[in-house]
Amino acid sequence: MTVDWVKRGLAWALVATGLLVFVIFSGIALMLGLMNHFHWVLVAVPGAILLLTLLALSKTKTFTQTDRFTELKSQVNSDLRALREAAE
Repeated sequence: MTVDWVKRGLAWALVATGLLVFVIFSGIALMLGLMNHFHWVLVAVPGAILLLTLLALSKTKTFTQTDRFTELKSQVNSDLRALREAAE
């Protein structure tokens, strides 16, 4: 379970770094595109960084099943059952 949290933490760090690099490369591409003639690489490089960032973001959004608070959950469920029975 700890390995999953480490992987997700690294993926979040990659997302933050990727967004920063994407913004920097997009700004550089915009400046180069305005100064010189437009070239397809000026779109491809920031696009590739954005794609990798989105892949890392999808990794961070994966749902991990935790076994925490199982006793608490069962106690709450039994309390809810008892309240429903008392209300009838």
